[in-house]
Amino acid sequence: MVRVAVARRDRPPWWPLFIAAERAIGSRLEEATQSEEFARTVTRLAAVQEAVRAAYYRATADQLHRANLPAWSDIRRLNAQLAQLERKVADLADRLDRQSRATAKPRSSRRRPPASGR
Repeated sequence: MVRVAVARRDRPPWWPLFIAAERAIGSRLEEATQSEEFARTVTRLAAVQEAVRAAYYRATADQLHRANLPAWSDIRRLNAQLAQLERKVADLADRLDRQSRATAKPRSSRRRPPASGR
């Protein structure tokens, strides 16, 4: 258990109650949260939470579509399509840049004679 040193004058008025409660139940809570049953329960609760979230998104998407409005899933799909389009445009720009550099005429290293001043 880690103890944090706090100056007495900086402690809030409820500090002694907190310390007393922590000493009374801290070790039992620590044991409980490290048990296999606790891990299974948390896993089940996470699955239930995800199922409720999915049902909520389906219900709200249905209502939004009835109102002819985009749902979160529509926006995610459009974002994915936009990202894919941006990648394709960047690839095409790179390809065109490489192609234009490859077909550009190399400059001659010979100097032109100076123009006559006549």
